[in-house]
Amino acid sequence: FVHGWPDDAKLWAAQVAHFKDRFRCISVTLPHFSGRQDSEHSWKGCDFVDIADSLAAVLRAKCNGPVSLVLHDWGCVWGFLLQSRNPGLVKRIVAMDVGV
Repeated sequence: FVHGWPDDAKLWAAQVAHFKDRFRCISVTLPHFSGRQDSEHSWKGCDFVDIADSLAAVLRAKCNGPVSLVLHDWGCVWGFLLQSRNPGLVKRIVAMDVGV
């Protein structure tokens, strides 16, 4: 689950609670959202490619096989970039509130 602006991982609490018994659910707070850094992962920087690559590294470390990405708002930008840079890592994408 990847949030957008100005949210953080808490945006997905209800969805994670609903799906956690059937699926492995991972949500992260992106760098500089909610005024904190994710202590589990070292974010390289804050440009689009760095964030997408950092998200891919988190997925590789925590998941086995292709994943389903659930994306919201600006999270769609990073999720689609992640998918385009990492063929085979993403099985499907659910994108909501996509800005154009």
